[in-house]
Amino acid sequence: MSKKRKRGLPVVQESQVTIQAAPGDIPAPPDVAVGAPADLARPYLAANINAYMAMLSALPQAFDDLSKQFGIDIYDQMLTDSEVAASLDVIVYAAVATPPVVDAALPPDDPDYGMAVLIADFVREMMDSLSISLQDTLRVLVRQALAYGTALGELIFEATGDAWLISDIRVADLRQFSLIVDGFNQVHGIAPTMLHERFPVGAMMPIHDGQVLDNVMPRSKALLLAWQPTGSDPRGKSLLRAAYAPWWAKQQIINEMVTWFARFAQPSIWGTTAEGAQDICITNPDGSQTIERPTDQLLAALMQFRNASAIALPYGSQVNTINVSESGAVFFAGLDWADNAIRRSILKQHLATGEGQHQARAAAEVHQDILGLMILTVRNWLGDQVRRDVFRPIVLANFGDDAERFTPLLDLGDGDGFPISATEVASLAAVGWFTDDQMAVMDKRLGLPVRGV
Repeated sequence: MSKKRKRGLPVVQESQVTIQAAPGDIPAPPDVAVGAPADLARPYLAANINAYMAMLSALPQAFDDLSKQFGIDIYDQMLTDSEVAASLDVIVYAAVATPPVVDAALPPDDPDYGMAVLIADFVREMMDSLSISLQDTLRVLVRQALAYGTALGELIFEATGDAWLISDIRVADLRQFSLIVDGFNQVHGIAPTMLHERFPVGAMMPIHDGQVLDNVMPRSKALLLAWQPTGSDPRGKSLLRAAYAPWWAKQQIINEMVTWFARFAQPSIWGTTAEGAQDICITNPDGSQTIERPTDQLLAALMQFRNASAIALPYGSQVNTINVSESGAVFFAGLDWADNAIRRSILKQHLATGEGQHQARAAAEVHQDILGLMILTVRNWLGDQVRRDVFRPIVLANFGDDAERFTPLLDLGDGDGFPISATEVASLAAVGWFTDDQMAVMDKRLGLPVRGV
């Protein structure tokens, strides 16, 4: 195999194709040389037929098998479960546990570090002046992206003097927009779903050179978060998908448990009539007569007693109870299994945030490390998306294309997101780790009065 590459020309890869000999004594044909011309600057693996035509399409909100079968409301229903919501919120609040910090993109020993600090300060002041804090906005976006696969925040730009600023990041509901894509699933805009007659979901829309897409928000005006997108699909995957099976099983367990407790939580009663009890003849208002047996009278009295607190029976009648020895432990065991399965599917572990009956402390520490990796992954993903969609366009708009390398970084903190303990603070303070300013911060975190510096 040989490769020929020339500057400015398409890449051509030549290879020899060996053709196997036919059965019998027929000689094999000679090898055939084939070439595959390619342009490195263009994609070839199309997502749909639109790649071969001047077409765009609006992606539907349904992004996986569950949302296609039940609609995205299925994830709303799952979030009403206490274990599903708690497991998801652990990641969200741990990933954005502290106010985000805007850092310079270059290290201090870089000759252009001063410029990087100047741009980072500019972006930091802009983020501090948002109508809703960046921390609160990111929490909402991360929760939506992890639950539904995709989250979108519309960037509201504002021109002040000779600078462009972002004054607000407005979180959009997943049902409010559709992504406008081409045949390679490249996003060219975001259309409101209320304009379904103009941009019908799933339909192909012909376009022509120079066409202007009315009422379509450009991609550069959005902070688009997609959690673990598959292939070229710009929509992400829901972190809750793996929890569906145990969540569904938990709903069935709850239904059966409610039925069981309604029947057996209170003892059932049964009775016997007095010895020698006689039938009673009752004359009805129309003159007809009805024979009522003693057992029927006792049954009516016992049924009435279930809704009352007193009962009167003929002398000699006996009333007994039927007590169920089971306490419903099988249901509680099923609920524990479902909660652990939900926790593992979302948090990738279950001991760091749950109870372990027969597990050693070392096992819980391993699970804590696994949870820390999950939180760190979400932080890195979120920081990269904010830097790409929020910081980069502002830097280019105000400082030019040459300033792209100075695009600041978003620091969401280190560790597992859980607050530091008093024991850990005491250990660090004993070796003189903290400065005076840091000690004041630690006092606040521990809920203690801030000491004078």
